[in-house]
Amino acid sequence: LNPNEQIHVMQIIREALHNAIKHARARQVRIRLEGADRGQAIIEITDDGVGLPDSTKRDHHFGLSIMRERAKQLSGTLDIHSRSGQGVRVRLCFQPAGDALSSSAPILEVHHAG
Repeated sequence: LNPNEQIHVMQIIREALHNAIKHARARQVRIRLEGADRGQAIIEITDDGVGLPDSTKRDHHFGLSIMRERAKQLSGTLDIHSRSGQGVRVRLCFQPAGDALSSSAPILEVHHAG
């Protein structure tokens, strides 16, 4: 990833982690980076927290809006999936400007239990 992409990806991950810990009271968080078809990068952050309230899903939450804007800056997509009591999955998919990611196996996988 180029430096600009690194900053946007890091900030999306950081916001997802902040939300998981502060708002969702998650005990476990998983971050996964992998390459997909045509060299796309997929970053997925999942937690086991309480999920998002329905009103938050409509993008009234400032942090979620910023995450979506960062994904847009990467010409990518950001999918946020939540079910009450079953945690949240944040999935960023974009085409890196530099060398494409070629592996469908996870390139990076981090688990945190706290």
